[in-house]
Amino acid sequence: MCHEHDKHTDRRENLQIAELSGDWTVGALPMLDALSGIRHAVSTRLGPGGANLAWDDPHGPARRQSLGRAIGAVEVAALRQVHGGRVVAAEEALAGPVEADAMFTRREGLAVMGLSADCPIVLAADVQTGAVGMAHASWRSTVARLTYKLVRAMCVECGCKATEIVAGICPSAGPCCYEVGPDTLAAATDGLGAKAGRFFLQRDGHMVFDLWAANVQQMLEAGICRHNIQVAGVCTICDGRFFSVRRDGPRTGRFGAMIARA
Repeated sequence: MCHEHDKHTDRRENLQIAELSGDWTVGALPMLDALSGIRHAVSTRLGPGGANLAWDDPHGPARRQSLGRAIGAVEVAALRQVHGGRVVAAEEALAGPVEADAMFTRREGLAVMGLSADCPIVLAADVQTGAVGMAHASWRSTVARLTYKLVRAMCVECGCKATEIVAGICPSAGPCCYEVGPDTLAAATDGLGAKAGRFFLQRDGHMVFDLWAANVQQMLEAGICRHNIQVAGVCTICDGRFFSVRRDGPRTGRFGAMIARA
């Protein structure tokens, strides 16, 4: 049985850096890295051609496949992310522009991938069923309870037990830097209820949204045990190893986080 005695976000940096084939320098969450038969990676700006994996980069699709091969996957499925609450099942690499922000699969060799330049990417895996999933938990998707929906979809569609799922939050805009306005607080309160206020903090006279804590809470509410959740604790606005819209502007590239049973 798991207990919710510790609902505080872990602020330590929990990211290991590794070199993979194909000239990729990637990060990995130790808790996910320890799972048998599960492979994952978070790309950095050190990779082929600057490692931009965005849809609007003509080399983005090829780089995504290259990163997939580097972790042992055969195919990579990536979504057209729209900052919403839709979760889809991936049975194969997605040939068309499927609009959603989370997906899961039980297919061996298929990596599910999220793209980011500040938004949290949540990765999840269940060794018992072989299911893996990812959620692009932007603030709007967080308000739409996307991470909760992903976990529940894995349980309903793949037969996972939430208490057996291991999940992590990849590098993303942290509570040190992610400044928002009152409209974001209002939207979060509307979507998450009065409890949303606990995720909004004051930093140097500015309001910040702690997306890490908000998504940890959604995992707990979906039934994942706190000891099975790891937060990378790396802020992309602070850390130049990762693309950041807030730091570099909207035309910057996108890094990727992927997970597969491989």
